[in-house]
Amino acid sequence: MTVLKVCGIAVIGAVSALVFREFRKEYAALTAFITSLIIFSYALAAFSPSVSFITELIGKAGFSVYASTLLKALGIGAVGQFAADICRDLGESAVAGRIELAAKACILLLGLPVIKSIVETAVGVLE
Repeated sequence: MTVLKVCGIAVIGAVSALVFREFRKEYAALTAFITSLIIFSYALAAFSPSVSFITELIGKAGFSVYASTLLKALGIGAVGQFAADICRDLGESAVAGRIELAAKACILLLGLPVIKSIVETAVGVLE
């Protein structure tokens, strides 16, 4: 049912933006942004049970540090993609590319402690 709601909101938002684009271009961008924000909130709500399940499962296994890193990376990627898509809708593809690059750099920076831990474990096993 939620997928039908999201698709309905997307179609209504896209048609509204198309109609506004004919008469008031600034309203078209605002309509697209609001539609995207509503759909993004539905997506976050849909991810919530999965995040809780993964956090609980990994917490029981003793890998809670890795789970939080994974979830943070997922969040950074989702927010970065959302912002980049909005910029592309507004015709700013160069800005969108820089947002995606910054999000990737943040994810890499977030993963460095995990990579370090894996390398230290591998070295410990080899010695």
